[in-house]
Amino acid sequence: MARKVNSIEEVDHMFEAWKLAVKIAHLWFVQTKGQPSIEMGHKIGAIVNSCDSNKWSNQLNEGETYIMQNFEIEKNTGQYKVSKHPFKLLFIKGTIVKEQQIPNIPPNIYEFISFEDILSGKASPDVLVDVIGQFLDIEQDQQHKGKRKLVIRMRDQGSNTLSCTLWGAYATKLLNFLEQPETGPVIIILTLAKIKDTNGQFPISIQNSMYGSKLLINEDIIQIQEYKNSLDSIPICESFSQGISQFSQATQCITVDKFCINAEVKSVKEINEVDRDVYCVTVAKIDKFFVANGWKYDACSKCNTKGDPAAAPYICRGCGKNITETIIRYKLEVQVSHQKECAKFVLWDKQCVQLLGVSAAELSNQLIEVLTDGELDPMAFPEAIDGILGKTLAFRVKVQPTYGKSSVNQISDDAQIIESILGNLPIHEDPIISCNKGKSVLDVADLNDSQSFSATADYDPGLLGQLTPAKRQSLEEQLDDQGSQYLQSCQLSSNKLTKIIKTE
Repeated sequence: MARKVNSIEEVDHMFEAWKLAVKIAHLWFVQTKGQPSIEMGHKIGAIVNSCDSNKWSNQLNEGETYIMQNFEIEKNTGQYKVSKHPFKLLFIKGTIVKEQQIPNIPPNIYEFISFEDILSGKASPDVLVDVIGQFLDIEQDQQHKGKRKLVIRMRDQGSNTLSCTLWGAYATKLLNFLEQPETGPVIIILTLAKIKDTNGQFPISIQNSMYGSKLLINEDIIQIQEYKNSLDSIPICESFSQGISQFSQATQCITVDKFCINAEVKSVKEINEVDRDVYCVTVAKIDKFFVANGWKYDACSKCNTKGDPAAAPYICRGCGKNITETIIRYKLEVQVSHQKECAKFVLWDKQCVQLLGVSAAELSNQLIEVLTDGELDPMAFPEAIDGILGKTLAFRVKVQPTYGKSSVNQISDDAQIIESILGNLPIHEDPIISCNKGKSVLDVADLNDSQSFSATADYDPGLLGQLTPAKRQSLEEQLDDQGSQYLQSCQLSSNKLTKIIKTE
C-alpha cells in the first residue's frame, strides 16, 4: 500500500520517511568555499549540501511541483530562517524526488507581512519575510565597500512608511526601472527580506537577503494589480508619509535645550492642576480628537486670525491689513494622555501639516473631489486625520486654565527629547481615572517611531503676550471658539475625566 501524502505541518524530527506534495516557491544557490549548496523555502526550508548540488541542480526547478520523500530532519535554527516552521529538510542519499502536476497549489505563493507588524516589532527579525508596498522616493544612493547601496522609502495602503535597503544587482534593477517613462504608482514586492532592528538613530528597516530575495517591480501578477487597485480607494492619504519624511529630515537638529527653553517640565496631571497661564513641556500620547469645533477654520492670509470669506474684502482685526480672500487652516482639539491622566490640547496649522503631510486646503479639495455631490460638510472629519492618533510626542504648550485646554506651539518625537522630559516627570501612584481611548490607526512605539519630527505652531496665542481676562475674550473671538461655554462647563481635570529551497 502506497504511503499517504503528509502535510508540511506534520513534519517533525521523530520521523524521516515523510512524503510531501510541494511546489518549490523559491530556490537559490549559496556560494561556499567549494561547490554551491542549494536552498529552498517558504512553508518549510530545505537544503541540498554542496557535495550533492550537482546531482540535484538539474532536477529541481523553481515554480515546479513535486512529490518528495525521505529526508533528514533538522531543527530550523540560524540568524535568518526562511520559514517559521520549527524544522527544515535536508536532502540525503535516499531522498526521492518526482516531478508531478499538483494543480491545487497556487502559481504565486507569498506570505506578505504588514509594515505595521514590522515597525511595531511584532514580526520576528530572525525570519525572512515577503513585503509589498508602493515606492515613494530614494533616501540614499551610494557605493559601500565596492557595492551599490540604495535606500528607498516604501509605504503601505495606509500611512505607514518603511525604509528598504537594496544592494548590488537589486539596487541596479530598481534604478534601471525608474529611468523608464513609467506612469502611475510603482509597486514593489521583495521576497525573503531581512528585518533590520533599530540601531541607534536608525529605525527598523528591511533589506534584501544576499542570495534568496527576489525583487518584483510592477510585474503583471495578481498581487501587484490588486495592490494598485487598493491605492485608488485612498487618494487622500497620498502625500501623508512624504510630508512626514521631508519634515523630519529638516528638523532633526532641534536640541532638548531649545525645545524646553523658558518652559516648566510638567506631567499631564500637573498641567491639569495649573491655575495660571504658563509654558510647559510634557510627553503624552494623542488618544482622540474632539469633533465639537471641527478641524479647520477660515483664516486671514496674513496673520491667521479667524476671518469671514463671505465678508471679503475686509480689514482684518488681527493685523489691520486689507484682506481679499481667506485661507483654510487646521485647528484640531485633541485628547492626550500620560499615566492614565488626560488633558485637552489644541494643535494648530503648521503642526497638523507636518504630521499629516497635506495642508487643510488640499485636504478639503481632495475630499470634495471624491464626494458624489461635490459638497463638503465643514464638520466632517477626513479619515486622513486619523493618522495623528496613537502618536506619542513631546509637547511644548501654553497652558490656559481659563479655557480648560492648552495651546500647543511645538511638538517633537525625537527620542532624546522625549527621554529627557520623561526623566524629569514625576511618577503618579494609583491614578484615580482612566482615559477613554480613541481609535489608533498607527501602531507606534513610544520612543521608537519610524520617523522623527518637530513642529512649531503657526499661530500661538501666547505670542500675543500676557493676557488680561478682557484680552482672553478677544482671543476667543478671533479663533471663533464656538464651544467655549461648553469647555468651561466640562473643563478637563484629573478628578472629572473618567539554493535554499523554500517549498510550499
